[in-house]
Amino acid sequence: MMKVKTAIIWFLITLILVTVARDSITCQERNNIDGWTIHQTGTFDFAYHGLVLKNCFPSIDGQPIRPVDVKVVLTGEGGQIHYQLTNGKFLLILEKRNRTFAISAVLEGWETAPDFIHPLASAEVSGADCFYRQGFGFAGPSGMIPIPQPIEKLEFSAELKENVWSYDSYLFTGLISENGATLVISAFDHKNYLHRCTLFNRQYRFGLIDRYKDTDQVFFESGFVTEEIRLTDKRLVLPTIYIQTGDNPYNTFQLQAKQLASFNNVKLNISPRYYFCSWYEFNKEFSEQILNEMLGVMEKMKPKPEIQAIQIDDGYCWYGDWLKTNDNYPYSIMAAVRDYPELSSKSVLFVNPTDKYLEKNYAMKEVAGMDKGFCFSWLPFRSELMGDRGQLDIHLEPHESVLIYISKENAPPPPSLKIAGKVLNE
Repeated sequence: MMKVKTAIIWFLITLILVTVARDSITCQERNNIDGWTIHQTGTFDFAYHGLVLKNCFPSIDGQPIRPVDVKVVLTGEGGQIHYQLTNGKFLLILEKRNRTFAISAVLEGWETAPDFIHPLASAEVSGADCFYRQGFGFAGPSGMIPIPQPIEKLEFSAELKENVWSYDSYLFTGLISENGATLVISAFDHKNYLHRCTLFNRQYRFGLIDRYKDTDQVFFESGFVTEEIRLTDKRLVLPTIYIQTGDNPYNTFQLQAKQLASFNNVKLNISPRYYFCSWYEFNKEFSEQILNEMLGVMEKMKPKPEIQAIQIDDGYCWYGDWLKTNDNYPYSIMAAVRDYPELSSKSVLFVNPTDKYLEKNYAMKEVAGMDKGFCFSWLPFRSELMGDRGQLDIHLEPHESVLIYISKENAPPPPSLKIAGKVLNE
């Protein structure tokens, strides 16, 4: 009897080991398949040439959804995942459309939308060497960023160790491997909701004072700001998120851009224009030295960046008098611009004139707008905007706010305004 029990136990152990091995092999084979892998638990993976987003799951307001039931329907190279929630339903549709992969989501049963919805969240990233982010100014500068690597060993210090990070990206987001494999993630429909992707890490350390690195996992999420709006028919259909794949980053981004333009009926009748704004990276600390260094580097780059405009934002002068000098511009901003003839003919100044000449010869008129404290804006000084009495005639939309100056007795504009007027006229 004991021998029979022993044999049965060994049989069960063998069966378990064989099952685990089979599942491991199946998992490994699936990870090597490009495209979607959908699991019966409601999680899903995406892979392309070694770039892997693993254990993805939807989230609402920063928390993974907690379904009471999950139903998976596999179709071709994708499928549907139906999540039954305690207060509604969440449907996720994963597809392949030619070379592009797509994620669509529908939330039902809610009278008010959440603040944030991420159809793709908690994704464990592997195989990525760098990350492309589109900052749109508000999230900082755009560009290709190497994925940060944590310090292996930390020495004792009373200061906190900042080995965790998080980057937001808007419109276009990219994950690129060392060999050039590329994922470009973006929505095409931006009429109602702001689309945002985030790449961040979570780190574990061990040893006294957490000296040694244990694990450092990079995560990715992609979703929409839905701002708790009221929902018609208790139903929210989110824009589709598209994942473009390719083996050349530039070509892959270009293809996604063309598809975005086609979706929105954008026709490029003129060449695209590229701008740089100093505010979002340097705030008020953008100086003549930084300008010189930036222009010098751009001049040596091949191919040369096609930047048509450089906006030197706030901080180049005391408000209203751009001819005065300061630590950032020891010879004034106008002198800095004149050093570059190719820029001086296209210079536009961000102004709020308040010097004594204006106080004496001009009356100030405040036009109510967005914010009482927001009292300066672009000041167009074109001849066609000047009225019969030398007044500055500016049409303002209801949401705009600006201080304008009206001539008391047809006083001629001060020299500094003539400079701004000349270049603005062009």
